[in-house]
Amino acid sequence: MRLGNALAMVVLLAGLALTGLVGCSAVAPAPDIDATVESKVQSISVAAPTQTPLATDTPYPTATPAAIYTPYPTQTLLPRATPFPADAQNHRPTPIPASETSVDPDRAALIALYHSTGGPEWTDNENWLNDEPLDQWYGVLTNDAGRVTDLFLFRNNLNGSIPAELGSLSNLEYLALELNQLTGPIPTELGNLSNLKDLDIFANEFTGSIPPELGSLSSLEFLSLMGNQLTGPVPPELGSLSNLEFLLLGFNQLTGSIPPELGNLSSLVELDLESNQLTGPILPELGNLSNLEALWFNDNLLAGELPVSLARLTKLDIFGWASNDGLCLPPSMLDWMQRIQDGEGPICPSR
Repeated sequence: MRLGNALAMVVLLAGLALTGLVGCSAVAPAPDIDATVESKVQSISVAAPTQTPLATDTPYPTATPAAIYTPYPTQTLLPRATPFPADAQNHRPTPIPASETSVDPDRAALIALYHSTGGPEWTDNENWLNDEPLDQWYGVLTNDAGRVTDLFLFRNNLNGSIPAELGSLSNLEYLALELNQLTGPIPTELGNLSNLKDLDIFANEFTGSIPPELGSLSSLEFLSLMGNQLTGPVPPELGSLSNLEFLLLGFNQLTGSIPPELGNLSSLVELDLESNQLTGPILPELGNLSNLEALWFNDNLLAGELPVSLARLTKLDIFGWASNDGLCLPPSMLDWMQRIQDGEGPICPSR
């Protein structure tokens, strides 16, 4: 078609030249067809091309947590997606039928996450929104029944808010969205994830309060909300998380007192509340945390004497409590404090 048009144009110009209509007058340059096509191609939202599926026989590596959790660990990313080819419009994945998403709530939840967090701009979105099995979508692992169990999208340039639909991933065990630019509140619907073991959303830009509904996550072992802009109190409902080993809420703008219910977290290994605006005393109930190895209260507005019950924490190796508003160590606890790392702080005056 394009060749026939070109021949017709040549014949027409030749005829005009013979009749003197063209003469020596300047002829406007032909439009840049390739540039026009390219600009239109770029204006069309093109899904990622079908690529070699990730290996399914090797599970996503899960790191054994060290005795003390490092707030900003270095993790191994899944393989990067191949950049879009120049003719990406010829490699569009097969569209997902509407009937399929209506009967697959996991697929529908992931599609909602993609659209809510700028999926086209993710660092890696390989296979997302195509008709591949969900375990072929970047960062997604599933069980034998095809239900989503793991979602690893950390450090992947997610922007926007977490959609409520994510709370429908009823088989989800690991949710890792840290080191992105996520905003807005933490959805209360995440409290529906009854199988969740690891919720890691640190180093984002979440605002609002910590949902008390997170206290319903009875399987939860790891909770990190560090490095956001969260406000309000520490929910006492978090004291119901009997399997929780790491509670990391530092570097936010939390206010109010430390709830005594945290003393019920008998499995807790690390408690980090540093760099907030917490007030009041440190309560003696925290002396019940017999498995605690690291405790961080520094850079708050806490006041009063450290409770002598903390001396019962025989596994405690690190205790940061400096830079508070009048918090001090009773002289009777000096011998205990000498074996603690980062245990520096003022001594209470003798009575």
